[in-house]
Amino acid sequence: RVKETPPPPPPTTTTATTTTTTTTAKATKTPEAKNTDKITTKVHPKHFIKDVVQNLTFFNHKNVVNKLSNSTVVKSAYNFGFNSYNLNKPPTFNLHDEANLYFMNTKTGATCFIQGTDLENSQGACKCKAEYFGEDCGIPAAAWFSFFQDKGNIVKLRRRSTPRRVIHGMQVMHEFVLFETRLHELYNTVDVFVIVEANHTDYGDPKPLMFLDRLKNGYLEEYQDKILHIFVDSEPPNAKEDNWNAHNYMRSFLGPRSLSRINGIRDDDLFIVSDADEIPTQEIITFLKLYDGYREHVCFRYRWNIYGFFWKNPNDSMTEDRSLC
Repeated sequence: RVKETPPPPPPTTTTATTTTTTTTAKATKTPEAKNTDKITTKVHPKHFIKDVVQNLTFFNHKNVVNKLSNSTVVKSAYNFGFNSYNLNKPPTFNLHDEANLYFMNTKTGATCFIQGTDLENSQGACKCKAEYFGEDCGIPAAAWFSFFQDKGNIVKLRRRSTPRRVIHGMQVMHEFVLFETRLHELYNTVDVFVIVEANHTDYGDPKPLMFLDRLKNGYLEEYQDKILHIFVDSEPPNAKEDNWNAHNYMRSFLGPRSLSRINGIRDDDLFIVSDADEIPTQEIITFLKLYDGYREHVCFRYRWNIYGFFWKNPNDSMTEDRSLC
């Protein structure tokens, strides 16, 4: 049985592209360099105000809270596991609207984003925590210091009555630690993680389905209710001559094969595509879920880390720019 819980990594930031609906994107990197966005151990807004609002219910009573490492994972209403997974007849996935509570009102009627608000000192207007901005404290720094430098954009933002659902897709081979990190960061924000895995390398050589084999043996069983596995058995054309062609070939299966197995998709749901070593933050994905009015398409500028989450590439011009683009 594979060890399921990695230690939570220290904070950092990273650069790649995501989009709305089914657009994909890419970041430039070298084999020894890895990208990731700021990683935190704050998995759910409950951590931010549990000592302030003791009786505020954040999740439906049917949810089960599991302790995992130093984080709290709130189990979803989904029921999706790999213990009886049939590769020839893979199951479908049903999207639901979440019951999370993201906003609350002050005594004077101001509506504040819970995660971004200093609730103890917000008696009238919302008093924002560091790294959060806007009238309701719902705009994280990564958005505020990008296209929101033109503050005229703020008036275009509108809080949604129902959050978007987020489908997060990526190609995988053997990036287990990075995938575990992604789940720790985004499990309570992303609705379904779509992983595309092939029985060959990008070079065209045969290989086992390492992710699927582990999942069927209980790997990450706490998270399996939000993991959708896509199997590709066709070899990419000209893989030995052009590895990028093979990479793009694998990505081409993300949209068609996942969308055909996910029920209940709405036109305004988000489909975020990244490489296995590109990890967006929970803060910015939550922002994209909760608001209308930002420009599309959306891309991320990540911090480019090397060898671990504690070293950054000194030659990467993007490391000081943590904004959306």
